[in-house]
Amino acid sequence: MAGLLASTGCGSNGGPCRTLDGLKQCPETSVCGGFAIGSPFRVDDFCASERLIWRYDATARELQLVYQRLAADCARHVGLELRRHGAGYRLVPLLDLGPSTVCLCDYGLALRVSGPPLRFALEIDGISGVDARWSGELDLSLGSGTIVLDDQPALFCTPNSLVLPGEG
Repeated sequence: MAGLLASTGCGSNGGPCRTLDGLKQCPETSVCGGFAIGSPFRVDDFCASERLIWRYDATARELQLVYQRLAADCARHVGLELRRHGAGYRLVPLLDLGPSTVCLCDYGLALRVSGPPLRFALEIDGISGVDARWSGELDLSLGSGTIVLDDQPALFCTPNSLVLPGEG
């Protein structure tokens, strides 16, 4: 049974950039097991916990949101989108509801957001999209932070060992 649930290679670039309320957002999606070695979104302890890591570059006015270890069916296209929600924003994991398989993948999802305000009200949705898994405010003047959504290690997670060209 464990063989059926193990991660296999899958993933995409995350889709085209879009603009919402003057904020340009560009998504990226990893293959199963997270982003490749050499990627700016790579996290060495990918399987350790499900979390959102954020980094803000004040000079470029760019916020990077990196959702680590979203478990989803391998046959589905996954992505990440920022939507307006009240006075702030909601970060929503997206799933293409295509045919399902018996394969479970752990993805890394990233979103680059250009021009966010320095105080950024944010909710993080679960896959169901009904209830917020986390709600609060990011103080971008701090430069970076981590929000842990689930501190339990994944059962069948295998970190990506691919190396980006020129990094090996």
